[in-house]
Amino acid sequence: MTTRQPWTRQEADLLERYLLDGLKYRHIAERLGRSVASVRGKADRTGLSDKARLAHKAIPKAREDRLLEIIGDCIEFRRMTCLDT
Repeated sequence: MTTRQPWTRQEADLLERYLLDGLKYRHIAERLGRSVASVRGKADRTGLSDKARLAHKAIPKAREDRLLEIIGDCIEFRRMTCLDT
């Protein structure tokens, strides 16, 4: 049985970069010298797993449009208050 090793900040950063680059868990595990289960578990716990990334992208179009409208209103309001001072 192998001993669990805590993840270093550098490993966590590499995991994020590799996932964003589209590498598979198997390849990441090889590069980091960890098991696939360890890599998948860390990705799940940090919100970087495939499920978490897909859920993040799954914002309904109507909600996305509304959020962009709200952001635009905030930017416009901020511009108006900056001009008043």
